Amino acid sequence: GFSYSGERIITSSCDKKCRIWDAEGYLHLSLGHYGTVFAGTYSNDDKQIVTTSYDTYIRFWDICKGQLMTTLAGHTSAVTCCCFSHDGTMLLTGSYDQTAIIWDLTERKNDKFSYKRVLKGHTYWINSVNFAADDSLIVTGSSDHTAKTWDVHSGNVRNTFVGHSEWIWTSSFSSDAKRIVTSSIDRSARIWDAHSANLIHILQHEAEVSSSSFTSDDLRIITGASDNRIIIWDSYAATILYSITFRQAPNNSFIFCSFTPTLPPLGDSCDNEEPPSLE
Repeated sequence: GFSYSGERIITSSCDKKCRIWDAEGYLHLSLGHYGTVFAGTYSNDDKQIVTTSYDTYIRFWDICKGQLMTTLAGHTSAVTCCCFSHDGTMLLTGSYDQTAIIWDLTERKNDKFSYKRVLKGHTYWINSVNFAADDSLIVTGSSDHTAKTWDVHSGNVRNTFVGHSEWIWTSSFSSDAKRIVTSSIDRSARIWDAHSANLIHILQHEAEVSSSSFTSDDLRIITGASDNRIIIWDSYAATILYSITFRQAPNNSFIFCSFTPTLPPLGDSCDNEEPPSLE
């Protein structure tokens, strides 16, 4: 994914590393875990990164100083995904243990953050988590073939989205929180009404769809599939605007893709002259 400024890219890997790159492909940081790194995400000021791993740990990194800040433990199995709330006061993580945890970042004791809520309701791995723009709702996508929305304050399920016939890889809100897009192994991405849980459109691929997301203006959706194909769709008409195939990529590659944010560049950048490797 991208930093909020759109100037850096974060990647995660089976080699137990999360790496930070600039748009020119220069490596700035290498962040380590004890197992496969599933996800990494920037804080809203682009000065911290959180990474999650098969090793069950959640790590906070100060990327300006090149230092590990703290490690959180709360899940009982691999932590697959994470994201910050838009106001920066919460962190959301999802896991193979079938739960999502909302962490309260406003209170810190002994260098650790505490739970705000533990969300239970899925019956298989949680593969994606995201906040709505106003941070009042959460969406989760799971290998149980469903997505769910949750009330942040109560921790209760608002809606369950049923229709995919296979694992859901990603789930995210439109910026106005009126729609949700999900991607699945069943070769489709689906657009849903976030409030009624009704299906609006099916975006069909010829292979497993591994990622999907809205543009910040909600007019387009990007999807990536394991046939090395990326499609940009009109999010209202569900028609194809652009299609890109990576012909030199290995067959059956999982394609993860997203749009750059439209936020202006943030000041006080923290470039490092040499890319440290943090184990």
